Amino acid sequence: MLAGPVFAVLLCAALCGAESQIFRNAGFESPLGQDNWSCSGCTGLQYGDDKVEGDYSMEAQGRRADWAGPTYLLTYGTDVISGQTYDFQIYVKLLADGSNQHEIKAVVSATFSDGEKVYQKISSPTFISQNDGWFKLTARATVPAYSKQVTAMRIYVAGPPAGVDFLADRASLMESSIASLIHKGEILENPSFETALDSWRCSGCTGVHYTTDQHTGAAAISAVWAGPYQELYWGSSIRGGQCYQFNAYLKVLGSDTTTQYDTKASLAVNFDDGSSEHSVISKAFISGADGWKKMEGDVCMDRYTKAVDRVKFYISGPPAGVTLLVDDVFLHEVSATPYSSWRSEADARIEQIRKRDVKIRVNTPNVDHLEVQVVQTKAHFPFGSKVNIAKGDVMGFPANTKYTDYFLDNFNWGVIGNKMKWKAVETIEGVHDWSEADPAIDLMESRGVQIRGHCLAWAVDDHVPNWLRYNSNADVEQKLYSRIDNAVSRFRGRVAHWDVNNEMLHGNFFERRTGSKQIRYDMFRRVKQNDPNVVPFLNDFNIINSGMSTQSRLDKVASAGLPIWVTELDVNEPDVSERAGGLEDALRVAFSHPAVEGVLLWGFWNETHWRSHASLVDGDNFEINEAGHRWHQLVFHDWRTNLYLTDGALTPEGKEFDFRGFHGDYDIQIKSHGVTMATKTFQLLPGDYALVLNINVFNDIIVG
Repeated sequence: MLAGPVFAVLLCAALCGAESQIFRNAGFESPLGQDNWSCSGCTGLQYGDDKVEGDYSMEAQGRRADWAGPTYLLTYGTDVISGQTYDFQIYVKLLADGSNQHEIKAVVSATFSDGEKVYQKISSPTFISQNDGWFKLTARATVPAYSKQVTAMRIYVAGPPAGVDFLADRASLMESSIASLIHKGEILENPSFETALDSWRCSGCTGVHYTTDQHTGAAAISAVWAGPYQELYWGSSIRGGQCYQFNAYLKVLGSDTTTQYDTKASLAVNFDDGSSEHSVISKAFISGADGWKKMEGDVCMDRYTKAVDRVKFYISGPPAGVTLLVDDVFLHEVSATPYSSWRSEADARIEQIRKRDVKIRVNTPNVDHLEVQVVQTKAHFPFGSKVNIAKGDVMGFPANTKYTDYFLDNFNWGVIGNKMKWKAVETIEGVHDWSEADPAIDLMESRGVQIRGHCLAWAVDDHVPNWLRYNSNADVEQKLYSRIDNAVSRFRGRVAHWDVNNEMLHGNFFERRTGSKQIRYDMFRRVKQNDPNVVPFLNDFNIINSGMSTQSRLDKVASAGLPIWVTELDVNEPDVSERAGGLEDALRVAFSHPAVEGVLLWGFWNETHWRSHASLVDGDNFEINEAGHRWHQLVFHDWRTNLYLTDGALTPEGKEFDFRGFHGDYDIQIKSHGVTMATKTFQLLPGDYALVLNINVFNDIIVG
C-alpha cells in the first residue's frame, strides 16, 4: 500500500501548463475536410442541433457498414512518434436503435509502402445505446516501431451496424508520458445532467435541473446543503479490489465571494448488517469567487468480507443555505498495467533521465592490463528524511547518537519535523525559540546535508499559533510578514527550501482573516525578498492518493512546468514485506518521473515516527527491517554506479573507456597489473552530452 505521498510544487506567477493537442478542429467547429476530420464510409457533416460544447458536433450520416465513421489522418513520425504513448478521447452519441446496445470503438490503421495495411483496436470493449446519450470513449495506446516505411496512419471511430448514424464531439489526442491506466468506460448515468435529473437524487436537499448556468452542455444540477447522489450496483458498476478515478465541476451561487466551503465526493458502502463505510474520493475548497471549479481524485475499494447491500456515490460539503451547482460528473474504473511491464518502463526512464555517458581517456604509453575502477561515493538526486528532535521523552536528532548516525549514513537531505514551525517557535507572541532547531541545522550543515525549512505558515486553523487567532485581521497580516522575515532571514543561505503556506489547498486561514486571496502570492514574494536564492514551495497532501494513479497524477502536476518534490512519503503497512514492496514502488515512481527532483521520507525510526507501521529501523538498537534493507538496496546499490572497466579502445594517446553512470560524485582509480597509477575525483551532473575525462595527472577534481 502506498500511503499518500505529499508533493510540493515550486510556486510561480503562472501555476498552469498547457498540454499539446494533436488534432486539428478537435471540436468540429470549423468545416470538415481532408486536413482534419472526414467520414469513412459515410458523409461527415457539421451538426448544430446537438453537441457537447461549442456550436457544432460532427454527424456521421449514412453509415454503410460497421467500420464506417469519423476518421482523422495522422502524420507518422510528426503527429505521432513510435514508442510514445498517447491518450485519446471523443464524445459519441447514437442517433438510432433506442435501447439496443452496440459496440463503439477506436481503431488505428497503418498503411505501409508495400501496400499492406494493419488495424489495431485501441479502446477496451465498450457498448452503448441511443438511450445513453453522450458517452465519452477513451483509449490509451503506444505507437509501434514498424520494420517498414509507414505511408499513412489513421484513427477511426466506428462499431455500430450500418444505418445507425451517430454524432461525435470534443475529440482529443495528446501525449501521455506514462501508460499507467486503462479506462473502462463511464460508470455514472447522465453524468452531465443533460436528460433532466435522470438517475440522480438529492440527499437532504432539493435537486433542480438548472439550465441558467452550466459547465458544459445545457444543464447542471442545483443542490442546497447536502448534495446530489446516485445509487450504484455492487459487483457490477462498483467492485471490491478495483480502483476508480473521478472528476466533477462545482460552482457556489450567491453574493458571498470570500467564504470557502470544504466540499467532498465520496462513496458510501452499506452492508446487509446495517453498518456502512464512507470512502472520500476527493476534497476541495470552493468559494463564490471561483466560478466553475474542477474536483478530481481516485479511490481503491476494499474486498469486503461481509455482504454489501448497496453503494451510493455522493457530493456534499457546504452548509445549509448554500446553493451548489454540479456538472460533468465522471467516475471511471481503471486498472494498472501489469507490474512487470510498468517496472520495465520505469527502469527504462530511470536509465534515460538519471544517468549520463562518461568517456575516460587514459593517456599513457603503457596500456597492457589497464583497468579502471569506478566508485560512486554520493548520489546527486536528493534522498532525504524528516528528523525529529524528540517525541515525548524519546530523543532524536541530534541528541540520540544512533538516530543521528543512521540519518547521516542514509540521507543527503533533511527537514526538521516540528521545531521550525511557527506554532512551535513562537508559542508566546514575540518570543522566538530556535534553541532546538539551531543545533540540528548546525550539524546537518556541517555534514553536507542540505536542508528544507518546514514551514513558515500553516493554512489550517488548528496549526496557527493560538495567540494569532485573537489578533485583528490587519494585525494577522503584519504578524505573518514578521514571522516570514524572522525565519527566512535567520537561515538565509543555509536553508535551501521553505514550505511557505503549508496545506494551502486544504486551509484558508490567512485568506479568510485578511480578506485577500492575493495574500498567498504576497507570502511567496516576501520569502524571496528575504532570501533571493531560497526556493519557496507549495506543500500539500492528497495530491495523489493510494498510488493507483500515481504516475498519471504526477504527469498532471508536472504539466505546470515546475519542479516536483515528494516531501512527506510514508508507506504505512503492518506487514513489513508489503511495506518494503510499497516503498520500492513509490520510490521507483518518483525516481523515474522527469519532473521529480527529490524524495524525502517523513521519518524512519518506529520510536519517533508519527505512523505506527512506516519505519525503516526499529527498537533501541535500530534494527533494520525489510523496508530499511529495500531502501538501502535501491539508494546505495541499484541506483549507484560501481564498475570495473577492462575493455577499452586503443587510441594514439593510450586507451578510452566508456560507461553510463548515475548522476553524483565519483572516485576512479586507473590501475595497471593491479597497481594504482592515477586517481580522479569528479562530479557527474545531469547533461545531454558525454562528460570527457582526460587522465594523465594525479589527484584533481573535475566538475561536469
